[in-house]
Amino acid sequence: MYPEPIEQYFQPTTLAAALQLVATHGSAAHILAGGQSLVPALKARAVPARALIDINRVTELATLTTRAGGLWLGALLRLTAVARDPLIGRTASALADAAAALGDRQVRNRATLVGSIVWAMHWGDIAPAAAALDARLCLAGPAGRREVGIESFVVGPQLTVLGAQEMVLALLLPAPPPHTGSCYLKHGRVVQDRATLGIAVCLTRGPEGRCAEVRIALGGLAQHPICRATQIEERVRGQIFNAALLEDLKHWASTTITTHTDELASAAYRRQLIGVYVPRALELAWQRSAESGR
Repeated sequence: MYPEPIEQYFQPTTLAAALQLVATHGSAAHILAGGQSLVPALKARAVPARALIDINRVTELATLTTRAGGLWLGALLRLTAVARDPLIGRTASALADAAAALGDRQVRNRATLVGSIVWAMHWGDIAPAAAALDARLCLAGPAGRREVGIESFVVGPQLTVLGAQEMVLALLLPAPPPHTGSCYLKHGRVVQDRATLGIAVCLTRGPEGRCAEVRIALGGLAQHPICRATQIEERVRGQIFNAALLEDLKHWASTTITTHTDELASAAYRRQLIGVYVPRALELAWQRSAESGR
């Protein structure tokens, strides 16, 4: 199927011009960055668009910079760049893992980090990883700029708080505390498939081998693109991190998360996956927290 006729196509070269176009056309327009989700949706006529605003020439949105010790990841950063960047690999490895797990090489070369979050598909890889890292998004519109935590930004499957006259400028990651490690693990029917289950963990080592802080977020669950495993976090936080704790979680973790049945897997299978992947992801993040040496 081919998309309905698109009446106007814009290629702004500055951020100011892009924001003006978004403010002028509002919900009648769609922003084109990577296009890996937008173009198939247009071809299927799942979303209407009388205008396209192609932001690929707005080079200031393709930057990765450090701000206040954290990272500013511009809206045009491609997944390939995120997966390969050594700074992201050292300080936000869960995000690098998730970027490397999404799609195939051709998709990652075009798809953008922010675009994956904005589309808010419940099987997405990026949003859970960003939530585990306590990320925020920088939005801009006629009323100015604002920052929104990712768990407040994504309110449901394909639902966000992004206004019709706003666009996302960047994903913001806070500076991690010393001795912090993170990871993202994904289970799919085959490599590069949609996530039957995705799990992201970010934890900080404390004294005496204890887990001082931990954030766990899951994806692949139909009720929401981001599922925070707060009960599991409470069970792990402050505990001595050892094999006994991980063994306990194998039998306990799957009972705390609501699962579902769809074309990818049954609810029972997902419960089994949670019991396997929660301790596995925690163990990997713990190992990385030692390797960080910060």
